[in-house]
Amino acid sequence: MASLPIAVVLGCGGGSNAPVSPDLRSDSPAVVELGVGQSAVVDGVEIRFTEVTEDSRCAIDVVCVWSGNGAVLLRLSRDGQPSEPVTVNTDIQPRSIEWGGLAIGIVQLEPRPVSTMRIDPREYRVELEVSRTEPR
Repeated sequence: MASLPIAVVLGCGGGSNAPVSPDLRSDSPAVVELGVGQSAVVDGVEIRFTEVTEDSRCAIDVVCVWSGNGAVLLRLSRDGQPSEPVTVNTDIQPRSIEWGGLAIGIVQLEPRPVSTMRIDPREYRVELEVSRTEPR
């Protein structure tokens, strides 16, 4: 039987910035959705979504030669240590990173761009897939 990912979804806007802690099983990745400024703690690693540093993704209402890229800045820390900045991308490498015994990869970045509208940086949400790099 195939195992399904564990999903942790945080609401947008006005919500608490308190970290959530999904239960990570060795055979199933956790899917974590974060808004800007929100964090999740997975296997003792705090993952904080800081900002989108690049958004050149193709707008949904135009035809593009290249899909573009969204770059997401995360800050990772463990056990109260100073956080380390890392970037994961939607379409170029690195799409995932290994840190603190976890593999953290970007699944999607929302909202999608529209050519006639500017995205408010506070509206971004990132969906991450988090799994252990070694079974326990």
